[in-house]
Amino acid sequence: MIPTLVSTVTLDDDTGAEFTLNSDYDHYMFVIIDFNPGTDDKYMRFNASTDGGSNYDQTKTTTYFHANHNESGSSSNLNYETGRDMPEQPGAQQITDGIGNEADSSANGIIHLYNPSNTTYTKNVFSRIVHMDAGGTTAVVDTHVGGYFNVTNDLDKFIIQIYGGNATGVIQMYGIA
Repeated sequence: MIPTLVSTVTLDDDTGAEFTLNSDYDHYMFVIIDFNPGTDDKYMRFNASTDGGSNYDQTKTTTYFHANHNESGSSSNLNYETGRDMPEQPGAQQITDGIGNEADSSANGIIHLYNPSNTTYTKNVFSRIVHMDAGGTTAVVDTHVGGYFNVTNDLDKFIIQIYGGNATGVIQMYGIA
């Protein structure tokens, strides 16, 4: 299975990137490169649509956890974040903690989406994003989200956004057959 680059979106003070999905691929991979919010302490999120992007309100069930460690080595932890889980809920799924916007801060990672055109089964999704924490804490944060869109309609749009602001960076969508 070799990934095929389908599209690239370069964010330049934008709120996010929207991608069109089709039945050409059973697996999509979104690669996030140097995603940096314009304002400190903003987080990334994703969602999908079944109506060409008119509504991003698909029901999903997810789980969220993260590990972090600060540069001085004085603090580290692993947290399961029940408040960021989505138990059979519509709305956008948070996929990072607050991202720092210092000159050396950015978020990088991957989101995988499986079988978006399938009309029988749910659509599995998971992400892993690494970023520098907000507020000048100089801590690395490694977030993991996994779950599924609980819909049998085909997903035809996917959106990756910054919540509450704008960002710069690159997001690439690959199709994997």
